[in-house]
Amino acid sequence: MTVHISVRNLVEFILRSGDIDERRGQGGSVEAMLEGAKIHRAIQAAAGSDYSAEVSVREDIPLADGLTLSIEGRADGVINNKGYITIDEIKGMYLDVTKLAEPIEVHLAQAKCYAYIWAKQHGLSDISVRMTYVSIEDRKIKLFNSDHEFGELEKWFNGLIESYKPWAQHIAEWMDLRVTSVKALDFPYEYRPGQKELASDVYKTIYHKKKLFLEAPTGTGKTLATLYPAIKASGEGLASYLFFLTAKNIGAKAAGDALELMRTAGGLRLKSVNIIGKDRACINSVPHCNPDECDFAKGHFDRVNEVLYKLLTSEDSFTRDTIERAAKEGMVCPYALARDLTEFSDCIICDYNYVFDPAVALRHFFGEGKRAGDYIFLVDEAHNLVDRAREMYSADLSLRNLGRVRGLIRGIDRKLSSYMNALIGQMELLAEEYENTGLKYSILSEISGVNDAASRLAGRFLELMQEKRKSGKKTGNQGRDSSQMTLTDTRPASEPLRISKNNVESETSGMVSENSGKKADKFSDEILDFYFKLAGFVDICDRLDKRYRIYTERTDSGDIRLRLLCVDPSHNLAEYLAYGRASVFFSATLLPVTYYMDLIAGGRDDYTVYARSVFDPERLGIFIDTDVTSRYTRRGPEEYRKIAEHIHGITGCRKGNYLVFFPSYAFLENVYREFSEISDDNCICQTSEMPDQERELFLDSFDKENGIIGFCVLGGLFAEGIDLTGNRLIGAIIVGTGLPQISNEKDILKMYFDDNGRDGFDYAMKIPGMNKVLQAAGRVIRTENDTGVIALLDERFDKPDHRQMYPREWLNITKITGCKYNSVKEFWNRWDK
Repeated sequence: MTVHISVRNLVEFILRSGDIDERRGQGGSVEAMLEGAKIHRAIQAAAGSDYSAEVSVREDIPLADGLTLSIEGRADGVINNKGYITIDEIKGMYLDVTKLAEPIEVHLAQAKCYAYIWAKQHGLSDISVRMTYVSIEDRKIKLFNSDHEFGELEKWFNGLIESYKPWAQHIAEWMDLRVTSVKALDFPYEYRPGQKELASDVYKTIYHKKKLFLEAPTGTGKTLATLYPAIKASGEGLASYLFFLTAKNIGAKAAGDALELMRTAGGLRLKSVNIIGKDRACINSVPHCNPDECDFAKGHFDRVNEVLYKLLTSEDSFTRDTIERAAKEGMVCPYALARDLTEFSDCIICDYNYVFDPAVALRHFFGEGKRAGDYIFLVDEAHNLVDRAREMYSADLSLRNLGRVRGLIRGIDRKLSSYMNALIGQMELLAEEYENTGLKYSILSEISGVNDAASRLAGRFLELMQEKRKSGKKTGNQGRDSSQMTLTDTRPASEPLRISKNNVESETSGMVSENSGKKADKFSDEILDFYFKLAGFVDICDRLDKRYRIYTERTDSGDIRLRLLCVDPSHNLAEYLAYGRASVFFSATLLPVTYYMDLIAGGRDDYTVYARSVFDPERLGIFIDTDVTSRYTRRGPEEYRKIAEHIHGITGCRKGNYLVFFPSYAFLENVYREFSEISDDNCICQTSEMPDQERELFLDSFDKENGIIGFCVLGGLFAEGIDLTGNRLIGAIIVGTGLPQISNEKDILKMYFDDNGRDGFDYAMKIPGMNKVLQAAGRVIRTENDTGVIALLDERFDKPDHRQMYPREWLNITKITGCKYNSVKEFWNRWDK
């Protein structure tokens, strides 16, 4: 058996040490990763003919009992000077590299690994290593050269391998155990109608390396029907990792429950980890990720490998409770521990952003040494992915916020303030141009001035943080999730980066000052939050293409905002989906499927399946009330009163628990005011700022009482992801077609799709709105024994363009007019017999 690891992952894993300290920028900025490649290319292009760039190396090392450790990577450069070889390792840094007294340990270790492998495979008795550090801010270069005898390198390298050997042996033993259990795994219970066909469709998708868009109504068992074939495929060697991606906690719980069922019922041995957000994972009341305020951050990297190994050899399911318990016992950060566990787990259950969001993605799965086609992505509630991805790949800056942060950083660093003033100046120019147009918003073709200014400011922030980090005390060689701190090469494209006496510092000068970067300690949480937002903005600037729209607008509060809007996120999603062998996007509401194929996959060449519902359609009554509407032109006291009367009429046909959904909080409040005057029913309302405790109390009301009417908002907390089975909920009343509120952004989306051959109104407004309607309607029938009604209150629901978007299992659709609810009463009477 062969265990694979990259050179970089190996050295960063074994040699990491010190603290977690978010103040020092070690979490990495996204644009750093992207721009690092540019720095490398500039150095490599300036080298002579004796320089070979991006040279792949690999060494297979026999360990024991047929186990081989395969180490691979790419050396930045191999210099052949008349037969004498030097390995070049290039690092772009956000600090004054002339102050580096010696190479950073993990950087040098990476180069020494390449040097050992090259020397061994080419029979060299000695070889040189050159560390090339580039300071982004002023383009100065610091070189560290060292000569190594092969025997010395061999002894050092063997020590590194010996440290990793227990981990490699564990991985190999676990792989054997997992594969054996997967091959013996049967489906844990008798298939529901259509579930076996569904599982077969998922397996075929994985086998043929395709994408599948799967609409599976509630009750089809889609979580197990997607996980089971994916696990079987991984056991056959078709993929190494399985990602179950979800937008809701309930989806993560369903996946965890399905895995536990297969463990207990089928003997499955599979390691899974559930990643939750940093704020929720933090043991402290408020996350302060630095050694001065958190004992778990202090010395985290000195202890984490021991905690990690103990967990891996004692547990299969790494739940929130399991991780927190181990973190407390070992005094390490639970969030960082969970991210480490992902590399040793077979199934990663997490939010979309840990795969697709460049700011928080699990980068060790999407970088150097990772082969495309090694993962399976199961994307739950995929109807959420379009809006979520659109937001992930969009960014904005506001003039007012920049001014506030300028005040916060005053006196910290002269250059920092200067760069902030430059960015504000560029924003003020855009604001002036916008004001002169007299329009609601102004579309821009390019923002190079803002981009350059933002890049310099982000670079200075990170330089200040990194100077302190390198000034003596080690603060965390953080490992696989660390970025190399590189950003933007600001030279003109025609100007090569040259190594000369003017910009190269010798290795004997430039000690790091004891007090270097102390002013960075003054960075408050608000300043750090701004820095991370700014770094994300610079990253998005690098992604700008024809799928984006750039615009300025005045917000409701009077601020000037610059917005980089990702209209079509498919291209950005493809960057990450390319690492997968196959992807399955599933939801109870993926209609029309072509909309999701266009904006997620970027085309219509993939598989689509509409799974049939297992529920008796006769148990669901659908009623369209055409006497009312939520149109803006008719909103007012008279229409609100009319809607309240219709709600009262429908709920009066059968006492029970109902959810009523409205297009906005303002609409909800207006109708509630009218409803409370005509009804004595027990009515509870969702609020715009609803903490978890209040949400639980809201849902608990449906367990404890009969006759509850809950007023909610479409697309909100209670419109999806909740299960109120049986008599806990017997009806959903939906007011309005769910159209998003009119805004500049929706107008821009509409124009974009109109200009690109799609129906702009459908893609920007109607389809997202109807998806909210269908999700809310899906709250009613959750099990095969449920019976209930769905009432659609708006005249537009009866129009053909809306009816064609209804699920095929909606068979019993009845039109209501004139406040006559006999058909609703008849429906209930049939089930009372």
